[in-house]
Amino acid sequence: HEETRARPSATMATTAKKRKASSGANAGASAAATPKRTKAGKAGSAAKAKKAPVDPVQALLVKHTHLSIIDNGFGKKVSCSITGHEMPAKAEEVEKYLASKRLFKAKNKWYGDDWPEQYLPDIIQHKKNPKQLYCLITKQTLNKIPDEVNKHVNGKRFVAAKNRVEEEKAAKAERIARRKERRAHGLP
Repeated sequence: HEETRARPSATMATTAKKRKASSGANAGASAAATPKRTKAGKAGSAAKAKKAPVDPVQALLVKHTHLSIIDNGFGKKVSCSITGHEMPAKAEEVEKYLASKRLFKAKNKWYGDDWPEQYLPDIIQHKKNPKQLYCLITKQTLNKIPDEVNKHVNGKRFVAAKNRVEEEKAAKAERIARRKERRAHGLP
């Protein structure tokens, strides 16, 4: 059993020829409508291209102040002052590093040890994981990402729990004050 292939019909071939012919006519008309370049125009654009040959690595160094070039005797390298990372002085490598998560996290101070003391009584360092924090109010583990911590602290659940804890502390302080007053008068 041989499979037979269907041959294109003669009408399909003629329509394809007609399409080629009509597109060629349109291409010629559009080419005639566009003005031709002169030699002066070409020379002017070539002069502009030759005027400012810019090294792409130098352009990246100017744009990003935390990058610098180091010559260690074996070749030039680019060094990052934020993370201490060194890479070859190639534009592709530098651009790849500038788009990396490591640099993003270091710039935004993720997982840093310098947390604001405004969170300290309620949110403390996690005992086992140095990249996390622990909320004593909601009993939740938080990542050390500033946006995530701010979102948690400003959330409905945290605010309601914090108000409840403060009311309990005030009630406890009031009970202790009444107890001290009763004991001062000799009452149990």
